[in-house]
Amino acid sequence: MSLTLQIHWDNQWHDAGVIEFRDPDQGLRGSPTFSYDMEYALNALERIGDFDHQDLIDRTAVGVNLPCILAGDYMNDEIVPILRDIIPQGAGRRHWVKSLGYDRDPEHRIDYQLLAEGCVGPVGNLRIKEAAEAFESEVARSEVVLFDREEVCTRADSLIQYAHSLHVAIGGATGAGGDAPKLLLVENHYGQYALEGTIPDEEIARHWLVKFPRGKKTSDDIWVLEGEAAVYQFLEEQGFNSIPGAAFDDIYGDVALWLPRFDREVRQEGILRHGIESVYSMMGVIGDGARLDHVNVVRKLQNCVTKPEDKDALLADYLVRDVLNTATGNRDNHGRNTSLIKRGHDIELAPAYDIAPMVLDPESIAMSTWWPHHLLDQRRNPDYSLILEELAVNPKAAASIMEGELLKLTDMKAGLKRHGAPDAMLNHIAIRMHEPELVHDQLKRLLYPC
Repeated sequence: MSLTLQIHWDNQWHDAGVIEFRDPDQGLRGSPTFSYDMEYALNALERIGDFDHQDLIDRTAVGVNLPCILAGDYMNDEIVPILRDIIPQGAGRRHWVKSLGYDRDPEHRIDYQLLAEGCVGPVGNLRIKEAAEAFESEVARSEVVLFDREEVCTRADSLIQYAHSLHVAIGGATGAGGDAPKLLLVENHYGQYALEGTIPDEEIARHWLVKFPRGKKTSDDIWVLEGEAAVYQFLEEQGFNSIPGAAFDDIYGDVALWLPRFDREVRQEGILRHGIESVYSMMGVIGDGARLDHVNVVRKLQNCVTKPEDKDALLADYLVRDVLNTATGNRDNHGRNTSLIKRGHDIELAPAYDIAPMVLDPESIAMSTWWPHHLLDQRRNPDYSLILEELAVNPKAAASIMEGELLKLTDMKAGLKRHGAPDAMLNHIAIRMHEPELVHDQLKRLLYPC
């Protein structure tokens, strides 16, 4: 059994190649293979003017571990992490499991069906052709439903059910398919909202990812979402590379976090769908919650990222994000909460996202990505001076770049309070909001050697 993987660039969807499931009942565990379509590879290589190129991994490639080349056949599970990125996940997957009549998730046994029917339009620029065509047929038979912003907040459960009635289950490399319920919405030029894919591209003014409280919607669940909103607003104020324009709605106790999507860009010539690939996929890892080593991640990033060209600037960016996670109490640092974004021919770190005070979550979220012991200080915290000395080309120059970014994060508690962070976050003993200042002091050994 096979499925066609499509990639969007130059304002159209392209049939990139075929996924063969040798054992469909085993799903992603059944060693599916992927082969680029010859005509597709020719078009992609012609676009860069080099038919002998062997490492084309920009947005025209399926992934950084599957370069687009002539006779590009990948027979050793290389496609599996990519499929894990885009298959319906989290709350969306749970709805699918329920709609298919299962009491419990049958896991890999329904992977093929979820891809064939539910992989309509994940975050990024990939999709499964068969799922998209079935969805388009369903939309053509249905009346388009438009709603206002208040309805999104107050009727969230109904809208999510409506989304699933159209077989829209959210997947995507950025964690958009995580545990909290979410909707991928588009806003038209009249300020009305619809599910992505239900109105024509030319009617779209903006793209949104809307998050609702996870779990049982307790006070803790709401505080996590409220704190996340405050983080993005503080970061925008400070000019940090994150998600500008985030907004938190609270209507009669119903809450929603509105996040403008960085993988979509509305232009006069059409909608750009930027490629997105998770760090898990980049590292060839499949399972959620799988443990990663920061050092290995950094070295792989340095091989894949083309912008900035300065590897020390990339390292500094990555390290400051690590500090930011500590400062905001975000223990949920798994490999789908950091991604690559592929714009044109460039590959960059995607803007910082999913930065929430997860220490407030009653489910006790554990960290997934760790520094090795020899790069920790006596209190078992990262020693960023040691990290720079081991990983930077020029440790002092990298420390200087870090210093500039850390200064944007100073006085964080006052900044978050100004943007409405809940007291539970501001006063939590495990949230070290002074971490940017402490790391800045730590770097003085490199910046100002005696």
